Amino acid sequence: MNLTGLCIFNPGFSMIYVEGAQKFIRQYKHLMLRRIAWTEAARPRGEEEVEIEEGDGEEGTEGKGKERADEVANPEGEGVTSLEDNACYLVWEGLLRERAFSSFKPRSCPTDGVAKEALGQKLAGYWDMTKNWKPEEEELF
Repeated sequence: MNLTGLCIFNPGFSMIYVEGAQKFIRQYKHLMLRRIAWTEAARPRGEEEVEIEEGDGEEGTEGKGKERADEVANPEGEGVTSLEDNACYLVWEGLLRERAFSSFKPRSCPTDGVAKEALGQKLAGYWDMTKNWKPEEEELF
């Protein structure tokens, strides 16, 4: 969709800054805010059985029928994290004259300084705005 921007992964939260044409931004916003279920876990990998076709009699190929798609599965109960608190919010939306990025890049930024540096001098304020933003239902008057 020719979108550019930056995805910043921080231990506290993640921030996505996206730029592009209005039509594609609308589609991306619909994907992020409505279509993705942020509180549901992904399907486990390797649970489905895959049929492997039998060979033509070539050496080294044996027809085994059905095999597991992934033999090394993660044992249940290990590394399971709660996704109850996951959410996606639109913090800011508006028009800018020029694009700040030439492609879409993911970055791991463990500190605020590294995140502001990744955004650049012009966009560093978006990090502070996102960090201090509270969802409407959590605001206290």
